[in-house]
Amino acid sequence: MFRFRKILFPVDFSDRCTAMLPYVGDLADRLRADLDFLHVLEESGAPGKLWRQREIDLAAFAAQIPKGLNCPQMVAYGTPAQTVARYARNRAVDIVALPSNDRWAPDSVARDVLRQVSCAVWTGSVAGHPHMRWSPIVCAVDLQQGSEQVVSYASALAETFHASLVVVHAVSDIAEDSWRRSSRWPAVSSRKGGQRKLERLLQDLNVSAEPVVQTGSVEEVVGFAAKQASAELLVVGRGMQGESSLGAHTYELVRNSQCPVVACPRQPVRSECFWTEWQQDHSGAGTEASLEQTSGIAC
Repeated sequence: MFRFRKILFPVDFSDRCTAMLPYVGDLADRLRADLDFLHVLEESGAPGKLWRQREIDLAAFAAQIPKGLNCPQMVAYGTPAQTVARYARNRAVDIVALPSNDRWAPDSVARDVLRQVSCAVWTGSVAGHPHMRWSPIVCAVDLQQGSEQVVSYASALAETFHASLVVVHAVSDIAEDSWRRSSRWPAVSSRKGGQRKLERLLQDLNVSAEPVVQTGSVEEVVGFAAKQASAELLVVGRGMQGESSLGAHTYELVRNSQCPVVACPRQPVRSECFWTEWQQDHSGAGTEASLEQTSGIAC
């Protein structure tokens, strides 16, 4: 159902990006996935000399990991998040890997990528050596529509990494108090109801995982569960396809997590010819500029 065959790593040459490179290379090896590098030039009128220098810089960046020079490398003009989303869509990317930033601005590139891409987004604030193992994995669900996909994706990752899986659901204090005061359900609390619903979800999906339901805010419950389990990876869902905003708590979970976070894909994507769409977007450009801008692009 889910694929892990192509990873896109947008490169801005920042220290955070450089620190994450060994992890991305290791991730590609463990998933046996292809790894693509993309650098976006926002200066549409930048001279060809700058373009060629960025190609040299990107090749040197990729060379820092084994087999990096053999990975596809592309420099493109455009708005960073939109260019990443277009590349991911048309090149059938399964995962976009991004370094996280504890001080992401509301209009940051990383947050815009989370909004716009349909594939999974893997974020992490990392430095040093790659993980020895990606276990345990903690998965956060709201038990609403779409939870099946989040749990299934987390289960697929757990199977791939031979990892244990913990699935956690948060019940708000207000909801818990409301259930306790209800004369219609005097013996059943919201937490107990959530526990049964979560266990039923895991059973229906035939997923082996430890179910955890706690009372509190989503950020508090998920953060505590991840810390208690010593999680190496957190899997979360996002808003539905076509929404302009993130899922209700996705951004805060990504921003505050102490371990890498995967925002699972919204829906399967279809592969198109990146060359064709790129030509259409730049149909008004001159021949020389168009050839330079699409250098290295293939279907």
